[in-house]
Amino acid sequence: VSGLIGAATFILSSFILPINIAIFVMLISTSMPYILLRTKLQSIRVLNSREGDALISELLNSYKISYYNMQEAIKLTAENLEPNANCKKLLYNLGKGFNKAATTLEIKELLDTFRFSIDTSWANVLATNIYFAQTKGIKVTNSLRDLLTSISKSKKVIEHSRRENNEANLMLKYLVPICY
Repeated sequence: VSGLIGAATFILSSFILPINIAIFVMLISTSMPYILLRTKLQSIRVLNSREGDALISELLNSYKISYYNMQEAIKLTAENLEPNANCKKLLYNLGKGFNKAATTLEIKELLDTFRFSIDTSWANVLATNIYFAQTKGIKVTNSLRDLLTSISKSKKVIEHSRRENNEANLMLKYLVPICY
């Protein structure tokens, strides 16, 4: 589709514009679908990554309630998350995939998809914990608890830096004119 768009753009623009500009317009129009899809993917990832603390705390509680059965914990978490949560769909897909998965390779592929959908370091750690809990039967409560505390601390650090940036902007906004 991108090639067809680029070819059509090149043909149409070559009648009006010089060849080097027509080639430039063709390259831009050919890459535009990829850029739009990549932007959409990144915005979905950002929305998913902001729900890390709610997702992990709910998963940890569900994991304890379901007697350390990760597959059941994922289903419970997907049901108990807020209706407008972005990660809810990811967890439903992960739970359905666990029902169909027969080998550790299939489980790893499901977790790679989950990891790709969020693309953060906490998602990598969470996927690794789910893998060990699902395939090896290892209890991962302490690891999930540590992950939750590290996410909470990182949110505090981000908020603190945001506040400092806001204060610096206010100082520049009001003190620079006074200094002049």
